[in-house]
Amino acid sequence: MNHKTRRRLIDFLTLTLARIRIGCTRNILNIIKSSEITKLNIGSGLRVAAGWINMDASLSAFFSKWPDRFLGALYRFTGAHQYYSCETYKSILSRNVFIHANVEKGIPFPSESIDFVYSCHFVEHLSREAGRVLVNEIWRVLKKGGTVRIVVPDLSYVIDLYKKGQVEYMLDHYLFMSDDYGYMGKHKYMYDFGLLQKILVSAGFADIRRCEHSQGIVPDIQILDHYSEQSLYVEATKPKSV
Repeated sequence: MNHKTRRRLIDFLTLTLARIRIGCTRNILNIIKSSEITKLNIGSGLRVAAGWINMDASLSAFFSKWPDRFLGALYRFTGAHQYYSCETYKSILSRNVFIHANVEKGIPFPSESIDFVYSCHFVEHLSREAGRVLVNEIWRVLKKGGTVRIVVPDLSYVIDLYKKGQVEYMLDHYLFMSDDYGYMGKHKYMYDFGLLQKILVSAGFADIRRCEHSQGIVPDIQILDHYSEQSLYVEATKPKSV
């Protein structure tokens, strides 16, 4: 099977599974009850930290608790083999908590059940409206006083690439991404601080601040933050008085 055929098949399976609403409510409630501090990583992929609930609509998340032998076969089928060894891939899936969910249908957690939400290089893969809806959902699931950290490619950085004459690189990697990236590889919207701040304010967040790489109050960002040069890091808090 060549690369393009495999990519199309993966996209088809990912889109099909994303339309399925998996009945995981009981599992989620059990996870919340057993956690002193509940931390949710939205659009996690395989970049995870211990103690977090990792949520996305990937094949890896869907099959994360399947037998070791199956995960070994799945590894060769997904794009994970470009970045991880097979043993590392299987270890990440078996040692961490993954929830398969399509966030465009909402976050499958009770209101005010999460202390921290983290999302890195995911929101830009949603349309502008879907991004706004997701931020409203994050507001809903966060406890009063809870904090969200959103990391996206910085539109200001992308504009600087254009000014430096790196036009084709800018278009291929940030705006009109090639089909080689697959379904979830394509960017649908871009943000600078002002645009991201606007939807956070609209949702009800306060104390919205621009942060540096690996700096902020959300736990484990030394592990979770990446793409430092090109990224915009923003944290915001749900007021305790709402």
